[in-house]
Amino acid sequence: MSFGGSRQLPRTLTKEEVRRLLRQAQVACELEEPPAPGELDRAFLALRNRALLDLLLATGIRIGEAASLHVDSLTLQDGSLKVKGKGRRARLAYVVDPRSLGLQEAYLGYRLQVDTDTSSLFLNVFGTSLSTQGMANALTALRRAAGIQRN
Repeated sequence: MSFGGSRQLPRTLTKEEVRRLLRQAQVACELEEPPAPGELDRAFLALRNRALLDLLLATGIRIGEAASLHVDSLTLQDGSLKVKGKGRRARLAYVVDPRSLGLQEAYLGYRLQVDTDTSSLFLNVFGTSLSTQGMANALTALRRAAGIQRN
């Protein structure tokens, strides 16, 4: 029995596309421009995007789960990440790669210096919580800059 039309699974990235995406995120971190008044500087945003991409790839969490993370969700000592998933169910994810953990530590150190009223781990350009759409937009910009096409 069929309920509605056929549903196509999303296309996954190849290993080479993942490498290009990570390389693009690293290159973007190395570029520096002065910040606009009232906005977080581009270096912070580039590091945020790199940390977000790395966290998604390292742990397999969803964008919606990443959007719900707070600064106290990540425990650097053991690399554990408290994730709230669908139905408000909590689970643990782990960052086990030392490079990934180092990147998260660098981002968290920078993030804790931002003067903001929110405890969200990932912030938008105005210092408030980065939404799932904002995350999707940041990842799309990285994908395009890396020359990865969607079919």
